[in-house]
Amino acid sequence: MAAYQRGQTVKLTNLFTDTAGAAANPTTVICKVEKPDGTEATYTAISTPAILNPVTGTFTLLIPTDQSGMWTYRWEGTTGDTKAVDEEQFHVAGSAFA
Repeated sequence: MAAYQRGQTVKLTNLFTDTAGAAANPTTVICKVEKPDGTEATYTAISTPAILNPVTGTFTLLIPTDQSGMWTYRWEGTTGDTKAVDEEQFHVAGSAFA
């Protein structure tokens, strides 16, 4: 599990693949991020910050960390009736300089 310092910007990345295992872009992609205090935000290509798609199948989101503790994020990609999901966590350490 990755660890960061509070105030650091974290780059969340996910690779979506088709049934053959090749990189593929879903029709719809969202990323849900839950902060340590339980507040949740959903990001899309038109949100701020926005999900980016630098190469086929790869999606990224830059999240500034403003709380210490465990963060959880979930990528969801949908094409027709097919839905792919991936859920991960990372830890943000506290700071004596809050």
